[in-house]
Amino acid sequence: MKKGELTINYIIVLILALIVLVTIAIIFRQQIGNFLSSINAVSNPISGDQLTKTTEELLK
Repeated sequence: MKKGELTINYIIVLILALIVLVTIAIIFRQQIGNFLSSINAVSNPISGDQLTKTTEELLK
């Protein structure tokens, strides 16, 4: 093997590692998006109309 030459095995390992990293990044991106949507849903303020309607339903 000459100096500076990459073996086929090394290139294959690099390609597989890159595929794994991209897959993990996609999974975490989706999970973070779901988490942020949940946080947004919980933290949205309740309007006066919604509060009145909910209170009336609870008192029935």
